[in-house]
Amino acid sequence: MAMLPWTLAWERLRKHSLRTFTVALSVALALVALLALQGISHSTGNSLITYALSKLPAGDRTLTLTSNKIIASPDQLHSIDTYLLAHLSKLTSGELNPEILYHEISDSHGVGFYLAGIDSLQTSVRLTSGRMPSQCTPTLCEVIQVGRQGNSSPKLDRLGIEIVGEGTFPNSQFFTGTMAPSDGAALLVAKGIAAVSALSHFANLQGANGWVGTMNLSRIAADGADAYIASMLAFENQLSIDHPEVTLTWPQDALSEASDQTKGISDKFVLLNFVVGALLIAFLILFSLRNRREQQLFQAGLSRIGTPKRVILFEMVVENFAPLILGTFIALMISLLIPAALSLAHFHAHLLPIFQGWPKYPFLIFAALGMVSGSLMLGDKAWRRQLWIPFSVGTIFLLAFLQQNGTHELRFWLVPFAYTVIPALIGYLTLRWASLYWRNRSHLAYILFREHVAMW
Repeated sequence: MAMLPWTLAWERLRKHSLRTFTVALSVALALVALLALQGISHSTGNSLITYALSKLPAGDRTLTLTSNKIIASPDQLHSIDTYLLAHLSKLTSGELNPEILYHEISDSHGVGFYLAGIDSLQTSVRLTSGRMPSQCTPTLCEVIQVGRQGNSSPKLDRLGIEIVGEGTFPNSQFFTGTMAPSDGAALLVAKGIAAVSALSHFANLQGANGWVGTMNLSRIAADGADAYIASMLAFENQLSIDHPEVTLTWPQDALSEASDQTKGISDKFVLLNFVVGALLIAFLILFSLRNRREQQLFQAGLSRIGTPKRVILFEMVVENFAPLILGTFIALMISLLIPAALSLAHFHAHLLPIFQGWPKYPFLIFAALGMVSGSLMLGDKAWRRQLWIPFSVGTIFLLAFLQQNGTHELRFWLVPFAYTVIPALIGYLTLRWASLYWRNRSHLAYILFREHVAMW
């Protein structure tokens, strides 16, 4: 007898294999559609943020930290470097590039220039003429000129600086934003920040140390722009306490605006998710109603031969949930096979983010489908009368809990679900219970009332 429910369910599923496969395929297609919609929404939001940042000037789309003066102490400079590397390792991508820049001065002929220094000169500057600097001592420092070139180059014979070449910055992050020189002025770049800060001729000249990094777009894509903004603001507040001499500038306004637009797009996709879920629920409700009579006859036949009620109930649960579980398994396999096939074939790599991850709500929909399908397929009237009260109360408490503790997206998704499917199902079960109760209590009054309604 212990194996009877499984045997009955298996034989029923085999007999109605086409019906089982139809339900499973419908569930699988709906879950894959949810997965695709979630991936498209995610990719669209990331592309919107990337596009918004790319439209900004080069100096405005980076993280730039600037000191209020030249940091001459090597120990203090090392301490700040260590602090920034530790706290910005997850907020930036790539290396954090340190730089130093003195205020603009003029040579004896009135030609203005800026003296700067970076540690990675060999790899950060593209040489266009001359050679790379090889030394920088307190009395003589070789530099490469970026910016104004030709006959207008400054004359630096008495300042201990020698221009040995000309070049450009392939990486537009260097000396931008708050560390950018004025337009048309020559920028003389030496090798080594410590060496530049030790030049005797510039000991009394004001300037600033800077650190430039690229925002971590991968983290923004994974955690969301709001979480990234919150992390940046927390770091900015802590930085003002630990190192008040260093200030941070970053494109907070542009990122916040892009985040708001991304939320609007995400809300529209959430509505599409609801439409897919609602269509799937409607399909299963109609499908269950169509096969309800056959299910009732089967249960009546089992009851006539003395099958225990708990065995009948267990068989119905297995029979109703098996297609849903099969559909979920098929959707899971599809969600794994599509990215693998695209990766192996190197075909349309930009589509990979669409099929990565797993929908957030399929199991919520799966549970709702199971309850709806099971309650409609349940043929025993006593079980229906006993199920509607705990189902209604449990649903109300579940929605109230999710409304208070769920995320913004989850609450947004639950609103149309709560105001359409749940009230309709609760109303149906309530009317069924009331009609059954009235009919059993006063059969004649029920008949008269039904005839009166039918006449109208």
